[in-house]
Amino acid sequence: MRQLLRGLCEQALGFENHFLAQYKEYVLTQLPQEKPFAQLCYVKQLGQLIYPEQAIAAALKMLQNISNAEIRFAVADTLQHYNLATN
Repeated sequence: MRQLLRGLCEQALGFENHFLAQYKEYVLTQLPQEKPFAQLCYVKQLGQLIYPEQAIAAALKMLQNISNAEIRFAVADTLQHYNLATN
């Protein structure tokens, strides 16, 4: 039983990394074209999942001047996480 659990744990990290890479690509394509509610959800998720790539920060910065104030505030908050991660 321990060997089975150990094997699953070893595979979990690879799966998690694969999933996060796929999700990043998905968000990068969806973020600019989604409806405001979905954009807000993505922005908030990106505040919890900090990706070190500049492409995510650049995609967020594109939403800084959006007309929806709630999204603008969420973008500003999320970008603070990215600035802390890069400093």
